[in-house]
Amino acid sequence: MGIFSRMRAMRRSVFALASFATAAGMLGAQSAEPSRPALGPGADPNDWESYYDYGVSILPERPHQADSAFAWANRLDPTRAEPLYARWIAFWMTHTGEWAAYLKSDPRVLSRREIVAADSFRVRAWERNPMVNQALVMLPMETLPGSRGRDAYSRGWIAYADGAYTDALALFTAAIASDPKRYSLRYPLALVYTQTGQYDSAAAQLERLRNATRRADTTRLVYVRQSNEMIEYALGRLYAAAGRPADAQRAQERALEENLGFAPAHAALGKLAAARGDTGSAARELALAVELSPADGVLRYWYGIALLTAQRPAEAAVQFRETVRLEPWFADGYLALAGAYDARQDIARAKAANAEFLERAPRRRRPAPIDAPHSPPPPSER
Repeated sequence: MGIFSRMRAMRRSVFALASFATAAGMLGAQSAEPSRPALGPGADPNDWESYYDYGVSILPERPHQADSAFAWANRLDPTRAEPLYARWIAFWMTHTGEWAAYLKSDPRVLSRREIVAADSFRVRAWERNPMVNQALVMLPMETLPGSRGRDAYSRGWIAYADGAYTDALALFTAAIASDPKRYSLRYPLALVYTQTGQYDSAAAQLERLRNATRRADTTRLVYVRQSNEMIEYALGRLYAAAGRPADAQRAQERALEENLGFAPAHAALGKLAAARGDTGSAARELALAVELSPADGVLRYWYGIALLTAQRPAEAAVQFRETVRLEPWFADGYLALAGAYDARQDIARAKAANAEFLERAPRRRRPAPIDAPHSPPPPSER
């Protein structure tokens, strides 16, 4: 099976990290409304996966249209990393002539406005899930001239894209053995371990990458292009997935030592606090995340959940109203708002918000209860 037939299985096998939350140029600003692609018979127009799968299917031949499909997937569920990463790939499928220079970190390419804008999609994808499946990167890779797939590194990526994870592990490990100072290889190896649920092993690879960035010239880490705070953030998410909350806490704190204004780390600390029942700390950390990124509707959603859990429904409703203003196609924002109104015994508004949820909810989420729950589960943890 090839890349397209495996993408759905790849998405679902990645560990369930909580999703956290600009860009212009060819991909279009987030404030602009892209054209909504017509889906085939039987596809659910309220399901982000319908648009994502359609976008993947047309990406090689029609990257502009694919980008519109990915943009709609992102609108329907802005907590997901996959549509944002796919928008970055869609950009490069229309700029293949500059892909080789980009991979070599050519400053003339990296500094261009449209390249910076496109890169922001990948950064935002990492903020939602730093270990998101990245098989789609093989599409622009295939446009490079010359023979490929002969060395272990290239074959490792091909195996990863095809879902042959045992082969990918062996090939990336062999590539590292042949060039131990090529620190960037640690990241794709961690991606494969993540895909197979080996979170401790994935974390061990990122630990080595982090240590290398501290003692080496980070400009050599060409493929990764991740800041130190992003690496620590990814480590924290992996530790949490591996059931190591204390290590996860320390990693997120290190991320903030690198960059105190890194909102995703504050959000991650908030979720760790919520998991241990510390509702006060959860609300405080998520409030900081929202203060740092006030236009991020996803962060406001998580902050509202924390407030609702802390039995502060009036404040939660404020955040959920901002969520649906910023992300009007995000069904769960309306469900959460209904829960906040319900907790305040505002039945009329709760029913109205629940009706908005039902209008936007994908078929796999129906039927919904008449009375919305007080604490709706996070989308990526269902």
